[in-house]
Amino acid sequence: MYAAGAQAYFDIMSANAFGLGSPPEDPPNPGTLNFQRVLLEREVMEKNGDGAKPIWILEYGWNAAPESIPDSRLIWGRVTEEQQAQYTVRGITLARNNWPWAGVFSIWYFRQVGDIPPTNPEYYFRMVDADFAPRPVYFSVSAASKPQRVAGPGEYEETNPALTFVGAWLYQADTNAYGAQYISAADAISDTSAAETATLRFYGEQVDLIARREPGAGRLFVTLDGKAINGLPRAASGESYIELASGQTEWRATLPVARQLPRGEHTLEMRADGAVNLDGFTIAPLTATTPPWWLIGIFTALGFGCALGAFLSKPARRARGANE
Repeated sequence: MYAAGAQAYFDIMSANAFGLGSPPEDPPNPGTLNFQRVLLEREVMEKNGDGAKPIWILEYGWNAAPESIPDSRLIWGRVTEEQQAQYTVRGITLARNNWPWAGVFSIWYFRQVGDIPPTNPEYYFRMVDADFAPRPVYFSVSAASKPQRVAGPGEYEETNPALTFVGAWLYQADTNAYGAQYISAADAISDTSAAETATLRFYGEQVDLIARREPGAGRLFVTLDGKAINGLPRAASGESYIELASGQTEWRATLPVARQLPRGEHTLEMRADGAVNLDGFTIAPLTATTPPWWLIGIFTALGFGCALGAFLSKPARRARGANE
């Protein structure tokens, strides 16, 4: 691939990292297919001066076929369901601690639609059965992923799991918005009196919101780590707020929230007052050499198809990729 001149035409290298019958700690070997074989691909990248690019693992996992399936049919090896659950989390933990270039981990697979019979070894990669009954690997990945619902530096859409909403918020489609959609507080679309709030958990030194500003828009009352935010205007009540009203409609407007924050996890609490539309947020990077927000993404559907992801490199809205 490099000899053919492909280096300038991709931003992210992709790889498959199946464990077959070995635990994730087994070292790479040119004559063996295992999880850490991806390190051999990484060596090729670095020898070609491509070490600044990340690798995304687009198929990852272990197969837990039962003993009733003969060894001759086990293309992907075999482990027990308990080992599958343990190895899947251990592999991601190993990468998080040792592979700073690793990005998304896409687990193969969450669920199949019923077209793969139980007599086929491929059936036993699943995290849940066709009827959504969870397997042990589902519970282990779900438990391990909960602390990762914190955004690190990057630019994100309003659908990121680090940003949660309470109350009558509504997603609306519009090609002017990032990802062709945004989210509106109920006051923007109805007369409901219920409070609409949102919470953002993040690591970083700076946080901004991305929103649609327009004439007649409302305000977002905000606190950071339970306190009013210095540098923002204050209401008579002493609450800090962000004004979304503008003389003209502005899509994807950047709204500064907080700067020069101390290292660590922060919580931004928001309460909508009037017509409020959110389209995303950005987090500025930490200055530490090894920031605590480096999280390997478990890019898999958890909870009836909700995609959960976190990225080591700056999360791009679109990225070109190359497959091995």
